Amino acid sequence: MIYTKEAYDIDLNTLIPKIKDIINTQPLSSSLKISKPEYFKRIEYGADYLKSIRQYNNEPYFIVHVNEPSFNFWLAFFLSTEKAHRISLILDFYIIKYHNQDDFINLVQHDVLNIIDNNIFHSIDTQLMEISNWVREKRNGKNTGTTINVQVLNINVTVINLQQTFNNAWHTDPNSSEDAENNDDPFEDGLIQSPYGNLLFEALKVFCEDSSLSNLEQLLMDQKIDSPVVLKSNFKKISLIRPIIELVARGHLPFNNKEAAQWIFDNFKIRAKIDTIKFSVGSIIRLMSNRQVEPKNAQIKYEHWFGK
Repeated sequence: MIYTKEAYDIDLNTLIPKIKDIINTQPLSSSLKISKPEYFKRIEYGADYLKSIRQYNNEPYFIVHVNEPSFNFWLAFFLSTEKAHRISLILDFYIIKYHNQDDFINLVQHDVLNIIDNNIFHSIDTQLMEISNWVREKRNGKNTGTTINVQVLNINVTVINLQQTFNNAWHTDPNSSEDAENNDDPFEDGLIQSPYGNLLFEALKVFCEDSSLSNLEQLLMDQKIDSPVVLKSNFKKISLIRPIIELVARGHLPFNNKEAAQWIFDNFKIRAKIDTIKFSVGSIIRLMSNRQVEPKNAQIKYEHWFGK
């Protein structure tokens, strides 16, 4: 068999050694609270896990394709290892391959950059500038708005959604008693049974307006809030309803469907162009009566919470 790859393919067999070399030879940000070996070990675990689910058999290349659940995660690391003058060429290569060019621009701006901010600790200022310039150039050229269609970052190294793998893990020193205390589930005594309150919070906060984050936290801690949580305009109400359906059905949220619908209605709004839009209790109840499998384009990936 003949194996080939294109110049800008993300080949984990090449990328992982490059990451290892960077980690071993370059200074890393002080915000990384674990050792360099542990940091690399967790990245390598993500690569090995992806290989295992794709039944990798020691082929010379292991290419991460644009339809992989983990594509945006590995694209972020790939860009962080490349020279600045190659960034726009790489992004131009992938925007052609992606199913929708506007979605890819949004993915780079709102997802890939977020992954870089939270998961990459070597200096990449020039790469970040090139990524930002590329996004700005594409936005100006297309004269588009900033409608976001991104996948949320729920970090968990035990699941297939590897684009959501590592964020909180980097900031935890397992040998630190202080960090051990910080590892406690902040929502353990909240409305939703642990650990699902924390999982829902981590999933929703990406789509939550900054001014509403404290309200979201209080709400999931079962505290009264003075105003509803406002979710960004790109967020689809079904993306909240689906995980709530599962939490109710599994007994992790102490409501029936009607009570859950009322809870959503009372406590959440979605940002519109001029004002905010409230959920409709009737429509929520109708949607909640239809328990479905998580779609591939779900904004909140929740099935892995339950070991699916």
